[in-house]
Amino acid sequence: NELITRKKKSRDADSAKSVTMIAAATALALVLSILAAWVITRQITTPLQETLEVVERVASGDLSRNLNVDRKDELGKLQATIQRMTVSLRELVGGIRDGVTQIASAAEELSAVTEQTSAGVNSQKVETDQVATAMHEMTATVQEVARNAEEASEAAVTADRQARDGERVVNEAIAQIERLASAVGNSSEAMGALKQESDKIGSVLDVIKSVAEQTNLLA
Repeated sequence: NELITRKKKSRDADSAKSVTMIAAATALALVLSILAAWVITRQITTPLQETLEVVERVASGDLSRNLNVDRKDELGKLQATIQRMTVSLRELVGGIRDGVTQIASAAEELSAVTEQTSAGVNSQKVETDQVATAMHEMTATVQEVARNAEEASEAAVTADRQARDGERVVNEAIAQIERLASAVGNSSEAMGALKQESDKIGSVLDVIKSVAEQTNLLA
């Protein structure tokens, strides 16, 4: 019985030792698992979270964030690709911004040129209107001068005709005086008639003088 008891105690001790070893191994495995999970988190989850933050910033339009790529695995390749994409987008946006600035500058220059052209057109229109007004006034003046010249020509013709008529009347009066003088001799009646004819001649001469003055005035 003592031997059986001793064997039983030895078996129980071995069982307790085995349980202790199993518990220690389990605890060690648990610690190693936690450590492995922490390492995996540090090596994968944290960089992946940073990568996701950069992607979200890029998606929202913020291209100022850069990724520090120091890995050679697949996650490192992903980070390098995202970093290249960010740089390319940054350069593209910069080029678009420069292009927009150049377009805005060109639009301002075009607007200035358009304003200058419009001002030139308005000035040219004003000058054209002034020239048209001057030509209209000149045409009216020429027409007035032509009308005055025509009237002066007609008046000169009339004056010439009246002068010729006066000359004819004078010649006829002189001829009549000569005939009268030869007919009546030195009689008083002849003198009276001569005086009347002389008065007529004076009237004719007054008419001729008036016509001559009108002719000089028209000339």
